[in-house]
Amino acid sequence: MKTYSFIEYPQEIHKKLLVFNHFKKHFESAEKGQNNFDNHIYVKKWIQTKQALFFRMSNQSMQISFKDNSILIINTKTKKLTLYYKDSSNTYPLEAVSTIENKDVAKRLKYTEEVLKTIWTNQTDGAPLNPSKNPLEEHNKTIKQMPLDNSAKTISTATTN
Repeated sequence: MKTYSFIEYPQEIHKKLLVFNHFKKHFESAEKGQNNFDNHIYVKKWIQTKQALFFRMSNQSMQISFKDNSILIINTKTKKLTLYYKDSSNTYPLEAVSTIENKDVAKRLKYTEEVLKTIWTNQTDGAPLNPSKNPLEEHNKTIKQMPLDNSAKTISTATTN
């Protein structure tokens, strides 16, 4: 084993020292209380259905990632709903959700509403879902499979940013 100083070292370990110094500074600043991890957004709860993955985030927003790689984000702080496709996105104010004319967006919202209703009705007093009883099992049997496509690219809609 060879020993080097932080000042004099061979070029082949330069990248390793850069990474080491980065983490050293990060942990030193964390010890001093300079990092506020309360500002980081993370997944608090998630659930998977046949059509999508639902994520409840620490900032009270919700992300729904559909199987066709589109993503619906419901942000309660900004009171907006955004649907992202591969090449485009549409944003709507939450108060206008009931008046959305885009059939693809309306279909995704209806599916999201049905899943969330199923989850909420199977919870008691905010208790976590019972892992031995999957509330979506019955939901997936009774709800029609909603074909989700990327047809919103061809429908012109008014969007609000």
